[in-house]
Amino acid sequence: MATNTLITYRDLLGVNVRECNEELVSLTDYNLMCSYKSRMCDMQLYLGNKVLVRRSVANMLQKAQKNLVSIHSKYLLNVTYGFRSIEIQTKLFKGMVSHVAQDIYYENPVELYEKVHEYIAVPVVSGHPTGGAVDITIFDSVCGADIDMGSKMYVFDDRCRTFDQSIGEIGQSNRKLLRSLMLDVGFAPYDGEYWHFSYGDREWAKYYAKNNAMYEQISLSQATKLLR
Repeated sequence: MATNTLITYRDLLGVNVRECNEELVSLTDYNLMCSYKSRMCDMQLYLGNKVLVRRSVANMLQKAQKNLVSIHSKYLLNVTYGFRSIEIQTKLFKGMVSHVAQDIYYENPVELYEKVHEYIAVPVVSGHPTGGAVDITIFDSVCGADIDMGSKMYVFDDRCRTFDQSIGEIGQSNRKLLRSLMLDVGFAPYDGEYWHFSYGDREWAKYYAKNNAMYEQISLSQATKLLR
């Protein structure tokens, strides 16, 4: 798929899913750095500081971490979000629908959903509830802080788009580094948010033109059955 092409809600509606029932695992068991950001800590009530993902995702993140260290020995991948239950995704989505609909009337509900999808994915096609999507940045272990990505995570304006030209050269370079690391091991990017990547979900399947996605959205109760 072409660089800087945003996958939309409509794009994802036609993607089929064949759930493979792969287990969820905690990234702390893989010695990967996890650090919930204050604006995105809703799953901490249920998981504490654990970040859950599908096993293949964890293995791929390990490979990306190894590749990163070979480039910058003091850099670490910092996963700030993984699995989000479909219940929480639906709650967030409904809240954003109400917010967006206050400002503009959308005669066609699909148009409304398309707009909301830019901020909070429509639950039936969302990646985080599959356990296949992660939010991620790069941490400098010497400075003790995330490296400059041009804008803060979870600030939803034009600067969060991966290829936004208003950010500085350092931020642009660091975004390219992160994107390259993740794509090299098989993740698909969502270029509407420089920090969001996924594997096995509808977005991944669409990006790589796969016949179907492998992970379906799961509830909190389903997650406990898949957790290993």
